[in-house]
Amino acid sequence: MTTLTNANPYNYNLPVGPEMFFGRQDDVEMLARGLTATPGDSFTLIGGRRMGKTSLLEALARTLKTVPQTSMQEMLSIPLFLDLSGEGIGSAADFFRVIGERARFALADLLMVDNIAIGNHHPPAPAFAQVLQEWERATMAQRGCRLRLIFLLDECEQIIEQPWVPELYGALRYLLVGQSTRSLLK
Repeated sequence: MTTLTNANPYNYNLPVGPEMFFGRQDDVEMLARGLTATPGDSFTLIGGRRMGKTSLLEALARTLKTVPQTSMQEMLSIPLFLDLSGEGIGSAADFFRVIGERARFALADLLMVDNIAIGNHHPPAPAFAQVLQEWERATMAQRGCRLRLIFLLDECEQIIEQPWVPELYGALRYLLVGQSTRSLLK
């Protein structure tokens, strides 16, 4: 009878925690720098199932959250992790409602913001752009710095075939390249 003393400590069904995250810290730091730089950049992580994308996104969220949130900062970066496999998103408007609720919750601890309703506007991008601009004004007034929401979207393949995805892509493009919103999210 043989006893396994060197069993694999990783569970392929779960993302790894910070104590088990090895070998990709340089990637995390490069992504964090790119997402928080001026003008900043957006990234896509592509890889097969169980390659560590969720673990990398969670490590990136931890890194972005550890940046001190002081009034001396040039930018207030808010990471918003969204697992698209279990959110019950059925439209582009639902996506912006969910991400807006996450952002409002994250901002509540940092800013005094009015309870701005995201709702199910159609098209959703202009309504979300207006909310982003209101949050940006509050950030400038209260913290003296710029706001940037960072969407960390996981399990995107779960929605890729949905009929509303082209509308979502168009709305995200509108926000990512729009003059008044391009610096507010990545």
